[in-house]
Amino acid sequence: KPRSNGDGEWTAVYTYTTEDGKPVLQVRRTADKRFVAYVPDGAHHWKTGPGVTRGIERPLYRLPEVLHSTGRVYFTEGEKDADNLAARGLTATCNPFGALTGKGGKGWSRAWERALQGRDVVVLQDNDAAGAAHVRTVAQGLQGVARSVRVLLLPGLPPGGDVSDWLLTHTIAELEALANGAPTWEGTTNTTALENLRVSW
Repeated sequence: KPRSNGDGEWTAVYTYTTEDGKPVLQVRRTADKRFVAYVPDGAHHWKTGPGVTRGIERPLYRLPEVLHSTGRVYFTEGEKDADNLAARGLTATCNPFGALTGKGGKGWSRAWERALQGRDVVVLQDNDAAGAAHVRTVAQGLQGVARSVRVLLLPGLPPGGDVSDWLLTHTIAELEALANGAPTWEGTTNTTALENLRVSW
């Protein structure tokens, strides 16, 4: 549950697990909108600090559900959005620390490619520059891996808006209809750029 400690008040705690449900990473959001990484300390507790994520597994969010589903996967920029879609019956995921750039970003993982190999993926774009960069990174990373990759910027999103904002006034049926009509990603893969993103923690 959200709580307080030296890092501030947690307004949300998101746990990343392996395929079999083993917790390997937590991302905790503070009241001032910072995201702090925690990893298991081996004694049923969590630890944080500089370099704490170095060398750890970085699975996709809600990985067991993704792997045990068969339909379309929605790839969002953040955990809140993935949770909101999952609560409405969709299969949704994201990568740790969203847009992959800036503090905590750390780069693309081939494990995400393996998890989504052969799947139909819709990448949902937040309406800002970081969102545009994020969908390019995800779409390029999944190009030739997923069965199909579509990128969708939802109509009417305010600046900085995301799918959670959009669902306040729209339905899942509307979202799925827009996803059905979204263009297939056909961007040119920049191999050098992708290899620069594929770094270990």
